[in-house]
Amino acid sequence: MATPNRVWIGPIELNDGVKAVHFLTLVLIAFLCVPLMSKLQTMNAYVLAEHLLIPRSEMGAVSGNLMSVQEIAIILCIIPLGMLVDKSGRRPILLLSIGIICLTFVFYPFAETFSQLAVIRGFFAAGVGGMGSVTITLANDLTAEGSRGKVVGVYGATIALGHALYGVTVVRIAEILVGQGWHPVAAGKAMFLTSALIAFCAWVAVWIGLRGWNVIPVKQRPPWRVLATSGVRAARNPRIALSYLGMMTGRSDLAVKNTFLAAWASVAAADMGFSQAEALARFGVIIALSEIARIAWGLIFGVIMDRILRITAFAIAMAIAGIGYCSMALITNPLDYAMLPVMALLFMATASSVNASYTLIGQEASAKERGSVIAMSNLVTAIFIMWFMWYGGQKFDSVAPWAPFALIGSYQFLLCLAAIWCRIVAPGGQTGLTPEYTPSKT
Repeated sequence: MATPNRVWIGPIELNDGVKAVHFLTLVLIAFLCVPLMSKLQTMNAYVLAEHLLIPRSEMGAVSGNLMSVQEIAIILCIIPLGMLVDKSGRRPILLLSIGIICLTFVFYPFAETFSQLAVIRGFFAAGVGGMGSVTITLANDLTAEGSRGKVVGVYGATIALGHALYGVTVVRIAEILVGQGWHPVAAGKAMFLTSALIAFCAWVAVWIGLRGWNVIPVKQRPPWRVLATSGVRAARNPRIALSYLGMMTGRSDLAVKNTFLAAWASVAAADMGFSQAEALARFGVIIALSEIARIAWGLIFGVIMDRILRITAFAIAMAIAGIGYCSMALITNPLDYAMLPVMALLFMATASSVNASYTLIGQEASAKERGSVIAMSNLVTAIFIMWFMWYGGQKFDSVAPWAPFALIGSYQFLLCLAAIWCRIVAPGGQTGLTPEYTPSKT
């Protein structure tokens, strides 16, 4: 049953005390800022090729090494940032994280060596770590239990919409300016500074939109010693333990997809006779079209997650994700429009795994410790990505560009089997259909 004093936005029921402006601020963040975190990976290929003149034979390894540097930094800061999300509040950490992302886009195109890029990526990691903890926490804070899947679906679809828009606008800036006679390095700087301006707009939106709102009153927030062990204690719940593994593959989906797809497109550019700017622009169009499939499926799957057991939805999501990622072996050239159906399936796979993981962990984690629990899942993910960016980069160069995708897809099939086992022995509650549900301790 719906609570009379709660706000509804269409079919979405918001949580107690949540106003429409709070939800709309989340949507704006998802649209403006979250896509920038992964677009840095896409634009990174341009910087490596045009600014640093990295040989194409080293592109995969260099991209993977930069991502590994970023993940090491995330490992060092993610737990303290998650604790701060619960102790200091969502808004201050969100402002800090977006500010770091904004400054990263200011500094990145001015780097002249790999070492300088690595330092900037380490700085960027603090913003990624903070955003990774606070945005998912915020999305789950704002929603009533029966609408959690739909809110996560809208959140993911909005991010995908941002990706699609940036794919045909921001990442094409370099191509447009080079075509007008700009030097490739100057065009790259303009592309990054435009991204920094977008991040600043998101910062202003958070400053205004979340002012005065706190999900947990200051006096009710857990002490530091409790938050320090929240993530480990929460893993006793088998569904949270599984969601950790799911978040690992969900976030690594994004890292693998954006890192190795961009590197693959950069390598394919030479084979097709494209400049790096032309390849980035064509790749942006393909990404934008693929995001349309992700948006549509993400919204549909959000409704499904509110109608069935969340652990069942998780198992279905991992099966779809495994199929989508393994199908990348069919790709002959990521810049070929004939490959669009396979690319669309890949993006639908990403939506499935990410949304199911976010919804399951949001359902099971306590609101008072949610930021710390999600930070633990991000820590596990960062460790995995740090290893996989190195290992996947080697396979990208030595086996085939599709090899990292097939490895992730195989892992997702294993997660599907684990979810089926959890569904049998510890299924939890049917949250979308029973609003009175309290997550069980099994």
